[in-house]
Amino acid sequence: MNLPASPPTPFPHPSSVDELHVMALRSADARQYDEALTHLDTVLLLEPERDTAAGDRMRILGAYNPARLMLALALHQQSAFVAAASVYREILDSDPDHYDALQLLGALAVQMGLFESALQCLDRAIALRPDYADAHSNRGIALQELGELEAALTSFDYALSLKTDSPQIHNNRGNTLKALRHYGQALASYETALSLSPDYADALSNRGSVLGLLNRPDEALASYDLALRIDPSARTWYNRANLLKDSNALDQALASYDQALALEPDFAPALNNRGLVLQQMGHLEEALASFERALASDAGTDCGRGSRQ
Repeated sequence: MNLPASPPTPFPHPSSVDELHVMALRSADARQYDEALTHLDTVLLLEPERDTAAGDRMRILGAYNPARLMLALALHQQSAFVAAASVYREILDSDPDHYDALQLLGALAVQMGLFESALQCLDRAIALRPDYADAHSNRGIALQELGELEAALTSFDYALSLKTDSPQIHNNRGNTLKALRHYGQALASYETALSLSPDYADALSNRGSVLGLLNRPDEALASYDLALRIDPSARTWYNRANLLKDSNALDQALASYDQALALEPDFAPALNNRGLVLQQMGHLEEALASFERALASDAGTDCGRGSRQ
């Protein structure tokens, strides 16, 4: 015998909506914000005119988003970039004008190499708060990576008008000036960064690079060596090796490339230039092996990693 179909479940009557509202508040008190917001969204779907529920939702969002922001920041600092981006976007879904989430998502996009996306976030953040220097600086980095060098320089200059004592912004400005081939001005920016932070390894390495371009190899080598004492990075070993190669100090150049590769074994430009040095030294089999490793690496060319100078 066929049983009659079950009657459809009715929408909750007002008292059950009241109960759902109470459940939302209890969830919020327990810091179960996702559950609280879900309950309140249901309450407002059933009773859009319930102003108390709308007010409670805004109040809970005020507690929810700071907690979510702290989670996103922790993930960001641990280099869990995809997870951090997901939480930043969740915050923006509930509050599209959340300045911190916009600015930090823009900075994260710069770190991930998503420069167009970075500009979208940073431009929105700057429209909300035009007086935050780091947002302008991150915007400058994104513009530089997209080849818009003059616009990048404008962003760095504006950032410095807001925060004149930032070594990071002076260093970033120097990178743009170097890309524009204004080497003397780039050097001045790096020197300013180092006057503010003498142990700033990136600025020391970048200063070495521009000193090499200014044909001041001894000073360049000294700047690289200072940077390496503070932070022995593959990038600085590589740039030091290039300087030595161009000075025909082949044995020292080879040793520096080997140091870079000890830190980043698949660093294709270092593998390639190491092969060139070995070729110049007459070690043809070793040179060929280095070239083959460069081709087999993750990038294969300078275009894959970007210039290390």
